[in-house]
Amino acid sequence: MNNLGNTIVVIGDIHGRSLWKIIVQQHPADEIVFVGDYFDSKEDFTAHKQILNFIEIVAFKKANPERVTLLFGNHDFHYLPAAGERYSGHQYFFAADIYEALKPALDEKLLNICVQKGKYLVSHAGLTQTWCSQNNIPLNNPVEAVNQLFYHNPKAFRFSSGELDEPTGDEPEQGPLWVRPDSLSKDYLRGFVHVVGHTQGPDITILPHAIFTDVLAFTPKYLEISEKGEAIARRFA
Repeated sequence: MNNLGNTIVVIGDIHGRSLWKIIVQQHPADEIVFVGDYFDSKEDFTAHKQILNFIEIVAFKKANPERVTLLFGNHDFHYLPAAGERYSGHQYFFAADIYEALKPALDEKLLNICVQKGKYLVSHAGLTQTWCSQNNIPLNNPVEAVNQLFYHNPKAFRFSSGELDEPTGDEPEQGPLWVRPDSLSKDYLRGFVHVVGHTQGPDITILPHAIFTDVLAFTPKYLEISEKGEAIARRFA
C-alpha cells in the first residue's frame, strides 16, 4: 500500500491533449497519475500529434520515475497485438505507428493497470469483485497481481461480455479497462475508493465509493488528493 503524505494529482483521459503540461507545472513536486487513454482523439488532434504527446508524457515519467505513474486505457490497449480486436476510435492507418510508440514504454514496464494511494485505487475504469475473482486477483491487495497479469497475460484485459452481452462494457465481468460506472457501483472491489476515467462526464463526480475524472472534453479540471487524503476537484487555467 502507498501511504499518503504528499499531494497526489490524478489526470483524466488524455486522448491527445497537451493540457496535462499546465497541470504538472502547477504541481512541480507532487505525485502525478495519468489514468490512460493517451490515443484516439475525437478532437482536432492528428495521430502524429497524439504520438508526440504520448512520447512527451513518457519522457516526463522517465525524468520523474518515482513521482509519475502512467496507467493504461482501453484506447491504448487495442493497439497491442494481444488485444485481438479493434474498438471505437481505432486509427487503423496509424496503428503500427502508435504501437511503435507504446512498445518501448511497455518493454520498460513504464505503464501499469492500477496503483494504490492510501484508500484510493486508481485505474482506468475500476476493478469489480467479479472480474478479480475470475482472474484470481486478491480482493484485499490487488495491485501487484493485476499489474503482473497485464504483462504476463494481456489477453485477460480484453473486452469480455458477460451474461447480458452488454455492448458498452456495463457488466461486472468487465475488467479495469472497460467496466462502466453502473456496474462498478454495484460490484466494486470493497475497501477502496476507486478513482477512474473511461466514461466521460461534464464534471468530476466524487462519490463515497468512486471518483470519476474523465472530464477534459468538457471542463479544465483534475483531481487532487491532499496529504490528509481529501479528494478535491481542481480547475486549472
